[in-house]
Amino acid sequence: MREKNARWSAYRSAVVRIELSDGPVLVEPRPAGEADGGFPFVDGATVHIITAYDSASLDDPRNDLRLSELKDVLDDLEIDWVDAVGADPEWRHQEPSVAVLDLGDERARRIGLRYQQDAIFRWTAHSWELVDCASGASETMGWHCTRVDV
Repeated sequence: MREKNARWSAYRSAVVRIELSDGPVLVEPRPAGEADGGFPFVDGATVHIITAYDSASLDDPRNDLRLSELKDVLDDLEIDWVDAVGADPEWRHQEPSVAVLDLGDERARRIGLRYQQDAIFRWTAHSWELVDCASGASETMGWHCTRVDV
């Protein structure tokens, strides 16, 4: 249980860079109720952040294969996605991911489970949520979004 609590703590502080067509954005967690910097999607949209990386073995070359497979699965399902990267606030631990628009919570969780993920992120205009892939339990936080200079 202590290991899961440590991972949840890391998830709570994680930042995510999303590669949008008009330039990347950085999403950072904030206290629940805060949502600032501008939601770059239409109001009412839901964005799920999903990875296929094994966080315990980031150097494993199979991670890139797993992420490629995830992208192929989404393409086969005709689901739009963009590249994303989840990281600790100092960018020492990074996990390439995808940001998927309007996938649906249940489907996003099932895909996360398929790639042995503990959790995924769910982003809306009003909240940033950490969602347990197995149980669906979630923790709601706020967010701050900034454009990233390239």
